[in-house]
Amino acid sequence: MEPNTEKNQQAEAQETAQETAKTAEATAAEETTATESAEQPETAAAEAESTTEEDQHMKKKELKAALEKAEAALADHKDQHLRLMAEYQNYRNRTTEEKKKIYGDAKADCIKSLLTVVDTFERAMDAACSDETYKKGIEMTFSQLQKALEQMGVEFHEEDGLLSARAKNLHGARITLKFPSVGATENILLAAVKATGDTVITGAALEPEVIALCEFLTACGASIEGIGSPELIIHGGEDLHGTRYTVPTDRIVAGTYLFGCIGCGGSVLLHQAPWRQMEAVTVAAERMGAQCTVSEEGLFVQATGRPGSIGHLQTGPYPEFPTDLQSAAMAVLTMAEGISCIEENIFENRFRIAEPLNRMGAQIVLKDGQHAVITGVEHLHGERLDACELRGGAALVLAGLAAEGESFVTGQHFIERGYENICRDFRELGARIISV
Repeated sequence: MEPNTEKNQQAEAQETAQETAKTAEATAAEETTATESAEQPETAAAEAESTTEEDQHMKKKELKAALEKAEAALADHKDQHLRLMAEYQNYRNRTTEEKKKIYGDAKADCIKSLLTVVDTFERAMDAACSDETYKKGIEMTFSQLQKALEQMGVEFHEEDGLLSARAKNLHGARITLKFPSVGATENILLAAVKATGDTVITGAALEPEVIALCEFLTACGASIEGIGSPELIIHGGEDLHGTRYTVPTDRIVAGTYLFGCIGCGGSVLLHQAPWRQMEAVTVAAERMGAQCTVSEEGLFVQATGRPGSIGHLQTGPYPEFPTDLQSAAMAVLTMAEGISCIEENIFENRFRIAEPLNRMGAQIVLKDGQHAVITGVEHLHGERLDACELRGGAALVLAGLAAEGESFVTGQHFIERGYENICRDFRELGARIISV
């Protein structure tokens, strides 16, 4: 048993030695690993510290570059701004001088245009005329206009038969018209929009044509208060500019064709006629026996048989019966059944057509220069007629259309002032008219 025991002991000793060796190796390996693990954090920390310093340095360089770039851009913008402000100031100076020049030229042009009107009045007053009431009417209208312009700074001088007007400073004024003259109102309006300061017109005409002029000037930049009322306030000196404007249809032209229909008989559609502005005219037409019907298309007029007398017809400022249609009404009433009386309160010269109408067979008696008594006759006859003014000339055309036989009317250029093509229009209605 002993030999076996020794062998077992030797074997155990070898196993123990092997285990000890393995343990020693494991311990050594663990120590090596621990040493390496301890060295790694130190290296990483050093590397991280080095990277942070480099990044900060790069960021500083980048920020410095960005700042320098921003400062350069700011300086450039500031320089551009200064140059722009200088250019704008130069522009303002130039435009201010141009506006002064334009304003001065506009005032001069305004005076020149008004001077043309004044010259026309002067020629009318100097013309030979036996009708004292006509000359009186012209003188009254001119007097109102002249006084109004003088209030606005216009100086009139007459020398060697020539009339000149000057205004060193065309300025606003408070103007009262004793009579609501359309011509005076319109011309004062044209002067006032370019004058310095405010102009107040009391007693202004209310005719639709005056309202249309105010609306047009307003569309061009003028400042006008009270449009459509007897008192207009014009704030002068406003810069005017171009505009797009549609001229209203002409109530006087429409009324002329209306009375032409009554005088000749038949029917006519007055397309787009301003019937709202023609109430006094349609009332007079219906008193003569015509039928007037308003529709979306315009004013439809029907007249059958001989016209009737109207009794008493008087003219007056709008919205009363217009003086511009008095001559046309007179021409028709010469053929009416019965006696009519016309009272002219605006322009006595309208009665100038009484003489040529009487030569055609009419029976018209003038009284005190303001009243005309008309006894209607059944027929007028053709005659050679001379048109001396616009509305009277148109009335003679109506009389010629209704008369028996042939009539010859001279002075066509007067009529063409207010009618685009009166001969064409009546030919389209069936009239036989030759324009020469």
